[in-house]
Amino acid sequence: MKFKNFSNTLFNIFNILIVSSLLLNTSINNIKATENIRNGIMNNSEIENFNNSHSQFAKNINTINKLNKLNNNKNVNIGFVVFSVLLGEIALQKGNLGLSSDTWQNLAMQNTDLLILERATEIALANNQPQRALNLVNQWLKIDPTNEKASLTQISILFLSQKFDDLLPILQQRLILFANQPKQQRKIINFVNKLIKNNTANFSYVSLRKINKLVIELSKDYENFAETQSLLATSFFILSDKENAIKHLKKAISFDENNEQAVRLLSFLIYKDFPRESEKILSNFLQKNPNATYAILVRSELYKVLLSQKKLDEAYQQIQILLKQNNVAPNFIFALAVTASSTYNENDFAIKVLTQLLQEQSVKNNTLLSNLYNITLANFYVTNNAENQAVDTLYKVKFIDDNAKNKFINLYKNSLAKFNNDSINNIKEEQFLNEVLSNNYYLNARISLAELLNKQNKTNEARAILQQTLINADNYDKEKVILIVTESRIIAENSEQQAYLFLKNSLKNKDNKNLINDADFLYTLALFAGQNNNNAEMERLLKRLIKANPEHSAGLNALGYYYVDANIKSKFKLAEQYILKALEINNKKDPYIVDSLGWLHYRKGDFNKAYENLNFAYNNAKEAEIGVHLLQVLQVLKNKANDETDQQKYAEEFDKVYNELNTNFANDKIFIKYKNKSNKSKKFQKK
Repeated sequence: MKFKNFSNTLFNIFNILIVSSLLLNTSINNIKATENIRNGIMNNSEIENFNNSHSQFAKNINTINKLNKLNNNKNVNIGFVVFSVLLGEIALQKGNLGLSSDTWQNLAMQNTDLLILERATEIALANNQPQRALNLVNQWLKIDPTNEKASLTQISILFLSQKFDDLLPILQQRLILFANQPKQQRKIINFVNKLIKNNTANFSYVSLRKINKLVIELSKDYENFAETQSLLATSFFILSDKENAIKHLKKAISFDENNEQAVRLLSFLIYKDFPRESEKILSNFLQKNPNATYAILVRSELYKVLLSQKKLDEAYQQIQILLKQNNVAPNFIFALAVTASSTYNENDFAIKVLTQLLQEQSVKNNTLLSNLYNITLANFYVTNNAENQAVDTLYKVKFIDDNAKNKFINLYKNSLAKFNNDSINNIKEEQFLNEVLSNNYYLNARISLAELLNKQNKTNEARAILQQTLINADNYDKEKVILIVTESRIIAENSEQQAYLFLKNSLKNKDNKNLINDADFLYTLALFAGQNNNNAEMERLLKRLIKANPEHSAGLNALGYYYVDANIKSKFKLAEQYILKALEINNKKDPYIVDSLGWLHYRKGDFNKAYENLNFAYNNAKEAEIGVHLLQVLQVLKNKANDETDQQKYAEEFDKVYNELNTNFANDKIFIKYKNKSNKSKKFQKK
């Protein structure tokens, strides 16, 4: 017997080693299996600690106590269990969810241990096998009928599989099971409510109706629970039945005035139509729950309701209260300031909030935050046409070290919506910064500052800002390009030739050797070459650009337009290919590319197509050059028209466009050249 047992042990170890070797050396797609598990049905917060990682489970299953327990069970083959656990977990680590799920199910079928059933269910869910998971959880509940994890898992699977007819009796049985424990009953009802809120976005209307019927039936014996009324409200809310949702929310609050979820949802539904009632509900809640953690979010709702009624002083009082609370992150206040401007058009109010926020010590000590808030504040000033204040604010934006710079702000607007909806407990400075910060916005602040200074005719100071920024950005080729190109455009306002020479000279610096390979630099240099009548160089640069970046629509359009405008008929076919490709890349809507196509049709003598394109382009981009192109087409169409009505139509449209250009672009070089060429334009105007 001893020899036989020893042989079995050796056999099991040998099998384990073989499986480990095979799996560890198998080339399998390494997907994030554990992440998939966390994103599965079991991700509901009510199922605490259900998502143990595979390593934690392996640790549990391999404890001495567990093995001893299995060893005492004569129906369990320890070698088979250990082998299966190892096979299932290594397969999971290698991303082979199918093998892992099959292995765990096989083990669960031959074993009644709750940990094994739990793990097998979890892996089946992660592998998107809801029916297998349901079978496993049903087996789990047969062994332990009162197990909360198993019960909530069963409910989740049936709900997400939209098996509502099967779900109703199970929910009813579960509620009856806790007939003498109303706390547990409320917990189950809340769980169903959260399932509906979090998982019905993509359900069909038919499914939403079935959910509503299920909830109505389920709620019959529990109508005096505030949680039940909230559940009913949710079931009507997903059907867009606002009237019934409001009715049940009011009942929920009458049963429990401290029901934060009901208070917030009711306020959301009625504040536009009944802002005063919403204000009263929120204020009453805060009077009774001033220090609750979730009161912060309720206070933010009250703040928005007050803003909607233009009660700015009272809204500001809510900001003051929030600032005094230690558990409110500065970014939460920042989000409220941006909301005031973007949603309620209260720009002055937003400036007031941000100005105070910048005085907070926690913000002063955080360069990333203070930079973000100063940049946003400067944008608000620009919106208010307060350019001097914007300049002063942008000067406060500090250059930060390279590591922090790599995290710095790009655009925060996409994050704010998510940020506003998060629980206050989940708002962390580091998490928020990592989500919204990247390496561009400090640069944007410097560029904005330079452009504002240039607008105030402080050209030398504007260029100095860009040059100083360039010194600090010498390890970032893309930032170099942005800064150099920006400076060249500022120079071009006074002299296009100087701008062209500036770009050419920048290439002489050995540290800038990579600039010529950058698409934006090449494109800008090519345009300035063309504006300085160096057409051969412009063509060469644009060809180089397109060869390296075949999808560069601006480059394609520029080269195509050059061939058309220069009237190089031998290259019209090539020009058309470039322009049409550029147009396709831009979804056939870019007015500047449509202008190029219209000008090509004009050169080819197809004046009707030219008019169609140029009319669209001018109406979508009131630019002098496009307008001049349209004038020339209208003049031809007027002259060629045989019908007096058509002549009158084109003449009137010509006068309209001409007058617009004369009003808005009187000093534009292209329009002046057109007027001079047309003999002061008098002979083209209708007497």
